[in-house]
Amino acid sequence: MTGLSKPLKNDECPAGWRNFKLLNKAEFQLIQKSCCKALFKADEIIVKQGSPASNVLILESGMAKVYFENSNGKNLMIEIAMPGDLIMSPGAFVNSRNALTVAALTQINACYIGFDVFR
Repeated sequence: MTGLSKPLKNDECPAGWRNFKLLNKAEFQLIQKSCCKALFKADEIIVKQGSPASNVLILESGMAKVYFENSNGKNLMIEIAMPGDLIMSPGAFVNSRNALTVAALTQINACYIGFDVFR
């Protein structure tokens, strides 16, 4: 990770995920306080399969590949994530582990929001 995570200032909008527009002011402020931004270089791992799942990830800029790591060494590409996409592992609700790996294809600005707040 090239940039250190930092909390948002009061007037910054977290990531621009389209569904934030549906929140009331209090809900949006709660999300805003939980959001932590980070910068990644191309080819860096953003989320690792099997690691603890405690955040949702929203891409502000850049592209990332989302894939499943197979035990025989072959990876199964799930999607290419684009700016504004929300990435959340299904394992977050099952066993609190990330079921997928997310790797930066380009430089990425991302926003992490804690599951406890996001739920």
